[in-house]
Amino acid sequence: MLRALEEAAPPDVPVAVVGHSIGGWAALCLAGATPWGRDGKPIDVPHEPRVSRLVLYAPAAGWFAAPGALDAMTIPALVYAGEQDTVTPITQALHLKNAPGLVDVRLVPNAGHFSFMNVLPPGMSDSPEFHRGAFLADLAEATLRFLIEV
Repeated sequence: MLRALEEAAPPDVPVAVVGHSIGGWAALCLAGATPWGRDGKPIDVPHEPRVSRLVLYAPAAGWFAAPGALDAMTIPALVYAGEQDTVTPITQALHLKNAPGLVDVRLVPNAGHFSFMNVLPPGMSDSPEFHRGAFLADLAEATLRFLIEV
């Protein structure tokens, strides 16, 4: 991700990062959060000071549960968690509210882990009560609004 930023974005331009699942993990790392491994030790990851906003969909945030792991995550974040997500449960998203930056966590009723994708992986399906088209349209609009806020 850093190489792509170096190649595509001028060094003085603020950057917003949008990530789903492990992409949310990477976005949190770029924003200054420190993931911790199963061995109980912090993982050395690169940070990018240009990152100014995050939008995370069902982020793999369990890596950031250690004390102090979120202390350097001071930027605003909009976080979506699926009510029926068994891959990255909502408790992981709610933990992000411990970051010093403003973190807006939104629970999506009837949504699972893959409900944030335009096309579900083979063999996956949404809850019958989940209305993918309407949700994705609302998600895109809310994401854009958050990213262009001044």
